[in-house]
Amino acid sequence: KIQVIDIKQEDIYSWMSDAFQMSAYLTASLANIVHQKTNGNAFCVLQYLQLLRDEGSLHWSCRTSSWKWNMRSIEAELSPDETIRTLSNGILQLSEKLQYVIKLISCVGSSCIEST
Repeated sequence: KIQVIDIKQEDIYSWMSDAFQMSAYLTASLANIVHQKTNGNAFCVLQYLQLLRDEGSLHWSCRTSSWKWNMRSIEAELSPDETIRTLSNGILQLSEKLQYVIKLISCVGSSCIEST
């Protein structure tokens, strides 16, 4: 049995600060809600951020050259269980081959080289 542990809240804070190239102070509120909504599930964190971007709650501002988000909109969205269910449904929409690849990659950890 392979057990994948969840990402700690502090690590999500640090990762989002690095990814958005902003201080952890500025990304803390978003990192907190992302952790709440995904329960720290590594795959779901990335998928949830993509979902927020696709819905327009998270976007790149050309005017300020930085990421912006609407906390009211994000907080009003799905509960953690609903978020996981929505993300899972998105995976089920993928082809069987792609679902299989995701299963394999999830066994390798947080990163893998394409040739692996």
